[in-house]
Amino acid sequence: MAIRKVNEILNKWTTLLNGKRVENTVHLDSSACKGTINGVTCSDDLEVVKFDVVVYDKLKFNRPKQVEESNFVTISFGENTAEYILEEKEEKGEVIQNEFVYNSIGSFCTNSDENIEWEYKKNSKVKLLVVRVSIDLYNKYVQQSEGLMKLMSLDQIFWVFEEFDPLMKLVFSRLYELKEDEIFYNEKIENLSIALIHRFFTNVSEREVLTEGNKYSFNVEPVFQAYNMLKNTLNRAISLDELSREVGLSESRLRFLFKQVFGTTISTFHQDVRLQKTKEELLAGKKTSLMIAMDYGFSSASHFSTAFKKRFKMSPKEFIKSSAR
Repeated sequence: MAIRKVNEILNKWTTLLNGKRVENTVHLDSSACKGTINGVTCSDDLEVVKFDVVVYDKLKFNRPKQVEESNFVTISFGENTAEYILEEKEEKGEVIQNEFVYNSIGSFCTNSDENIEWEYKKNSKVKLLVVRVSIDLYNKYVQQSEGLMKLMSLDQIFWVFEEFDPLMKLVFSRLYELKEDEIFYNEKIENLSIALIHRFFTNVSEREVLTEGNKYSFNVEPVFQAYNMLKNTLNRAISLDELSREVGLSESRLRFLFKQVFGTTISTFHQDVRLQKTKEELLAGKKTSLMIAMDYGFSSASHFSTAFKKRFKMSPKEFIKSSAR
C-alpha cells in the first residue's frame, strides 16, 4: 500500500515556516528558524523526512485530532528539543491532557490520533528524522515478539520512547553526514533508516514485560529508591539523568519500570508530589505564591500557578477561597 505523502508534508512545512521549496527540500531562512527539511520516498512502505533546523524563537505546532484512519505509523528519531508533547482528548465530556517530556536522544512512537501539541525551545538545534512506515510493514515488525505485541499493538493506544544505544547514535550521525547531491543518496537514506527501525524494535522487544502472574519480574529496589528520592526532594525538579545515575539504571530502563510499577511518568509523579505540598503551604497562609513557587522548584509564580491549575482545575487563589468556605 503506497503512502506517498512526502510531497504533502513538504508543502505543509513550506507554508508553516515560510520556506522555499526546491524539489524535495524545503529551505528555511527567517528570523524564526534556519535550515532544511528534506523528504525521501523510499518505497511504497517507507518514507523519510529529515529535519536539520536551528530554531531562533519558540515555535509551537498543533496536530488536530485525526478524523480519518491512517495507513501509516510514524517513528521519530533524534534529540528531544521540544519543551513538551501534549496529548489532549475528550473522555465522557471531560477534556484530559497527557504531557510527555523526554530530555535525551532517542526514538519515539505513538499511534494516538488525538489532538497533539508540541513546542520547540528558543535557540535549539533540531535534528529529527521522521520515518513513516506502512501499517503492513509495521505489523511485520511488531508481530516478531510477544513483548512488542503487548507494548505496541495497534489495537491499543501507546506511547513508546527508547533511548539511542551506541549503534543507533552512529547510524543517526551517518544519516546527517549525507549530502543530497552525493551518489545513491536516496538508497543510503533508506538503508540507514531501516537500520534505525530494526534497532528500535529490537531494543523495545528486549524490555521486560510485566504479567499478571509475575507482576514484578525484575529487581524493584532501584525503582523504589527513585520513588523515595522524588518524594523527599521537594525544592527542585530532578533530571532523569541525575535520578538514573543515583539508582544505577539507564534512563530508558528507569522510565519504563517506574511507569509499570506506579502507573505514571517520573516527571508527572514528582511534580504532583510537590504540588500536593504547596496546598499545605497555601492553607497555612504564611508565604506568598512566589515564595511557595521558589521553595518547591517552580521557576516563577506564573509557572507555579499554571501547573497548579492544570493539576487541580483551579488557581492557587481559587483554592484558598474554596477552602475558606
